[in-house]
Amino acid sequence: MFTPISSQTSLKSYLIKSQAYLSLLIFLVCVVGMTGIAAHTFKKYSEYNLQLIAQALSEQLQAAVVFDDKQTVDETLLLFIEKYPLESIQVTHVNGQLISYINDDAKHSFYSPVLEKIQGWLISDRAGHTDIVHNGQTIAKIKVVNSVIPLINFLQQFLILFTISVIFALMLIAFSTRLIYQKISYSLDTLTETTESVTAHRDFDQRVPSGHIAEFNLISQSFNALLDEIQTWHTHLQQENSHLEHRALHDTLTQLPNRAYFNQKLTQLFESQDQQQFALLYIDNNNFKEINDTHGHLFGDAVLREMAIRLKLALRSDDFLARIGGDEFAVLLLNINKPIYAMTVAQNLLHVSDIPLSIDNLSIQFSFSIGIALSSNAKSVEDLIHQADQAMYQAKLSDIQKLAIYDHQSSY
Repeated sequence: MFTPISSQTSLKSYLIKSQAYLSLLIFLVCVVGMTGIAAHTFKKYSEYNLQLIAQALSEQLQAAVVFDDKQTVDETLLLFIEKYPLESIQVTHVNGQLISYINDDAKHSFYSPVLEKIQGWLISDRAGHTDIVHNGQTIAKIKVVNSVIPLINFLQQFLILFTISVIFALMLIAFSTRLIYQKISYSLDTLTETTESVTAHRDFDQRVPSGHIAEFNLISQSFNALLDEIQTWHTHLQQENSHLEHRALHDTLTQLPNRAYFNQKLTQLFESQDQQQFALLYIDNNNFKEINDTHGHLFGDAVLREMAIRLKLALRSDDFLARIGGDEFAVLLLNINKPIYAMTVAQNLLHVSDIPLSIDNLSIQFSFSIGIALSSNAKSVEDLIHQADQAMYQAKLSDIQKLAIYDHQSSY
């Protein structure tokens, strides 16, 4: 069952759709994969960084906390929050009493609530917590809270790199799609062009060239093998047709054109007689029945074959000789403008029978009569044939020269 053309999808659109789906899939995989990797990297980096800051702060605050120097503690916290991307620092006694707390509101942004939730989901609650230890005892606790600024910077860089990567990936997909389409299209186009050429011109010598795709090369090889078979059969049919046409238009005994071929040729010449004049010669063997009765049909056939050979050798290459039946032959002499030219050719033809035919040491004498008619004196093909037949009848009645030309001013 054939699919309607309107519902069919072109190869190009199919490739575009499939690559679009592939691009979307790659995009989703990249989003999930790169986001996961980036989040894990950011988590490890931030937690490690907060721990280092907290430990450094613990070492610097130890003496100030021991001696209860709140001013030094406040100054140290202020220095750290200005130097590092921190949102807040809190120092408390072991009993929970607040020693110092500092918060940097300038490091907040419009998206801080959302980003803080993201950061809270990424970074462990224990990150940035450490103890201030003196003589082996914990005397205070420090809580360092990371600012959202590193997350903002990270997200900006991540989005930029991710966008560049996606654009580059899409460009590669588009390029590969175009390249694949061109290669497939080349293979399909060569196959289509060869098929159309063979169909339109019957040019079975055409072959599909090899391409870059192995599967299409297999199809091309199979198609070329089919063309080989078709060409072989086509050549065989042409030979058979040529042989049948030859048999249909030629006499099997003499291999000369037969009556059908003669009538076809005569009609063509008569229809174009405004371009050239020609003459029709009717030739009839004078003693063929006597040869057949005396020596048999094999000898009669030999005489006919010999007549055909001798008459053909005596004619010009562009003259047309045919056996039109029994012992009768016909000749079409081309470019004959004057009766004397036809008479001269006919007289030469009469002389081809001067030498007897020798068969099995038996000498057989044969002769024939020739009637001539000129196309310029005839109004139709039938009229020309009638004139040549009448002239041949008159030639047979002649005892001196077995040759006569039809005179349109008289009637036989």
